[in-house]
Amino acid sequence: DLSEDSDVDPAYMSPKIRQKLGVPMEVKLPPALQSAAEETGYTRGVRTIQKAVVKMQANKRDEHLKEKPPPIGSVQLDEQLLRKLFQKMDLDNCEAISSKVLRHLFLQMGREIAEEELEAMIVMVDMKEMGVATYEDFAAIFGNPAESLRQVNVEAVQAAARGEVRQKKDLLLPELDEDSEEEDQNSEGEDQEEDEDA
Repeated sequence: DLSEDSDVDPAYMSPKIRQKLGVPMEVKLPPALQSAAEETGYTRGVRTIQKAVVKMQANKRDEHLKEKPPPIGSVQLDEQLLRKLFQKMDLDNCEAISSKVLRHLFLQMGREIAEEELEAMIVMVDMKEMGVATYEDFAAIFGNPAESLRQVNVEAVQAAARGEVRQKKDLLLPELDEDSEEEDQNSEGEDQEEDEDA
């Protein structure tokens, strides 16, 4: 049983725990504040100030209990951890993360991101301009972000965010299909010539 002169701050305990331990539910105000509240003539003045003090103490406690982020530059990701993270994100095991995979990962976290923003994220990381983020890109940006971000093509990222990368891909796809059909026809012709020579 805790006495009234206990040094336990009641704001650090929930009302249920305070009641079980016998800690006074009301905060003792300093004498000067107590007399000022009584002099106002407001019948609930003392109680209102007590509630405000409890709330301030609870907020202070909550702020103290919040996990503080580490200082900038203090987190070091080693090669093994980066490789493990990348493999977890590489859902189709193709050694690259595309905007499609990135979209899926964000949806799994409950976030729907616009296609243009996903493309911009890939362009920001994709140092080789392959349209996907490879492990090397991933390791560079997360292993040494300051240096990697200096090398980012800002204009390309802005263009991707405006949807210009997606438009270029859509325009290039029919051309790529035509090129692959021509290559298929050429390889079939070469195969026939080899058969005739044999």
